[in-house]
Amino acid sequence: MEKIFFEKLSSEAKALWLNQNIKFNLFSDGETDLLAVYGLNKKDQDAVLPYLKEIKAALLAEKEWNAKRREKRRESIPGVREYRAAIEALREWQDQIEEEGFDIEADDFDPSDPALPAKPEVLPYMVLNLFPEAYALMTIEDVARESNQKIKEIGNKYLDAVLDDGMDPVEARKQMEKSLKENCPYYEI
Repeated sequence: MEKIFFEKLSSEAKALWLNQNIKFNLFSDGETDLLAVYGLNKKDQDAVLPYLKEIKAALLAEKEWNAKRREKRRESIPGVREYRAAIEALREWQDQIEEEGFDIEADDFDPSDPALPAKPEVLPYMVLNLFPEAYALMTIEDVARESNQKIKEIGNKYLDAVLDDGMDPVEARKQMEKSLKENCPYYEI
């Protein structure tokens, strides 16, 4: 737990947090954040319940703080805002096409039909071509979402290096690719 959140705990909650025999794990079941506590005697549970709630609240505040900090770092990378804007413009264009009754998936769809709404001038791939930092970050995020656990761990390691440690995304991508070649030679980005 970060010092700023630890200092806000009561002395009893601090003592519980520092107990070497007790481990805490904040996780989510998809809807609710839960706190798992390991090593606590069942007979002590009722007595420490208020302090467990305090620890959970501090961990949730830290989680939210970290998410905001990471998002701020993500937004500071050149091209990320432009990329998101290009994706949003493309989605709006696709929605507009569907609202006007065009079927993009149809075999007889004609992209040159003058009745079609105007396509966005800037497309996501164009932004990524202009901003190597954004391209590197998007690649790292893609790897971090892989279903293969080993590949996902490598992606998350470099995503954390960019968003938490301030590593240059282009350098992180290069190192990630090297790590993937060494540890997962069958995987291609």
